[in-house]
Amino acid sequence: MTDQNVFFSSSPPIPFGRPGIFDFKYCQFTAIDSNTGELIWTSALESVVSSAPLFAFGKIFAVQRIFEVNNGQLSTRVADIAQFDLRTGTPEIIKTIGSAEHEPLIVSDLMIYVTENRANALELFGNKSKWNSRIGIEVMDIEDTFSASPAYLRSALAVVCASSKGRLFALSIEDGSTLWSTNLSSPPLGTIACSHNRVFCLTRDELVCLSAVGEAVWKKTLGIVEINHLALSESGTLFYVRRDHLYACSAQDGKELLRPAFR
Repeated sequence: MTDQNVFFSSSPPIPFGRPGIFDFKYCQFTAIDSNTGELIWTSALESVVSSAPLFAFGKIFAVQRIFEVNNGQLSTRVADIAQFDLRTGTPEIIKTIGSAEHEPLIVSDLMIYVTENRANALELFGNKSKWNSRIGIEVMDIEDTFSASPAYLRSALAVVCASSKGRLFALSIEDGSTLWSTNLSSPPLGTIACSHNRVFCLTRDELVCLSAVGEAVWKKTLGIVEINHLALSESGTLFYVRRDHLYACSAQDGKELLRPAFR
């Protein structure tokens, strides 16, 4: 796309309603009918959107980052969680949070989001905090921060998070307590993917598979990975991009299945 105002995200537009597609620009949100391409509504926020839209309970949710200038440097100290009415697109800020650079996760009636070295669970009904876990004392150094978006590991009822100092850990979805943690060769980056009982992540130069209790299952040396987003299909195939190739490999053992080059 050539429009410089388009905001790109790792996640695709999401289907909803009659059905439709929810797409987004910097601070403008657009709902488009997926059958006809006709405009349903447009809406806007005041700042740059830092996550793909999420759909739950008849609402659209997104996170916007609030920027400020300190000593000539642009930084973001806080972010807002916004919800949009599905029919009209009317936005409402439901919570202001700390700096959030990674996409949140919705599990049942909870929104899970990470801010610097804290993981948080927000109850979408009532917009109340369920738990707030500072993992720095238990698992991470005080200066350590999150390096990837959280993912849900259903078999362990856990949220899997990653730190910038090379740790991967699972938090209880019930109270945010640490269930397990493990050290990797380098920090997990970008996206964590979970199947029913496996955890997958990309580091700077490896594709790693762990069990539901954090034990190593297999790992695959890749060389430097420039694009660190990982996708897992329902059939059990992992996809990632390295240099000018799209790779597909088996989630069972990491065996390469496909490597077409981009032209």
